[in-house]
Amino acid sequence: MVAQKIKAAVEQAIAKARKLPKDHPVKAEVIDWTDLRIVDIELVAPLLSDDQIYIRVLIEAATPDCPGFCQFIWENIPPFGMPVIIVLNHDLLF
Repeated sequence: MVAQKIKAAVEQAIAKARKLPKDHPVKAEVIDWTDLRIVDIELVAPLLSDDQIYIRVLIEAATPDCPGFCQFIWENIPPFGMPVIIVLNHDLLF
């Protein structure tokens, strides 16, 4: 249930990012806007350390070096009671 809420929130943020003006800094980052999609959502609970539990969202079709895009997503999703980490994967681009 929580994964579906997170997926819906991130999809809404991606849709909002797609509508940004062409001169917005996020639009200058290396992102394949047509193939941009969520491929996985995981609850990560480190077992060998005292690190905090977090949610990892894997988004495909953007290079890992898209800090503006990640920041935009974080700013446009609600809090979920634990950190949400956005991981970008560009395998489909190359």
